[in-house]
Amino acid sequence: MFIILSIIYTKKNQSYFGLVSPFIRGLQTVLIIGGISGYSNSLTWVTGSLILLRNLMGDFRDAGKDGEEGLKTIPVILGIKRNVPFLYFIFLLFTSSVWWLYSELSAIYLLIVLSIEATTYNWIKR
Repeated sequence: MFIILSIIYTKKNQSYFGLVSPFIRGLQTVLIIGGISGYSNSLTWVTGSLILLRNLMGDFRDAGKDGEEGLKTIPVILGIKRNVPFLYFIFLLFTSSVWWLYSELSAIYLLIVLSIEATTYNWIKR
């Protein structure tokens, strides 16, 4: 099943596959984490949901570019014509905070990670 989902995810820039790509990525995550820790483990479903949402926020971040390139993502179908970069950035910081809550690390590690994410976010061309 994971391999089938991976093949579908590679087609996210073709036709209407972009509409389902965040869900596919979330399911891939559920399969990986569930295979390791079990499907009844709440962390499996929290992780899958957060990855799904983070990928969806990535689509909002790139909505303008995706629309110009003719990609069919949820934001493009909703009529969003401009990139919305702050949504992904906020969700990136949020997901890092959630991962930290599941850890036993001190808050200093969270501050370091959030600082690195905030400092380097604009270094990667999208």
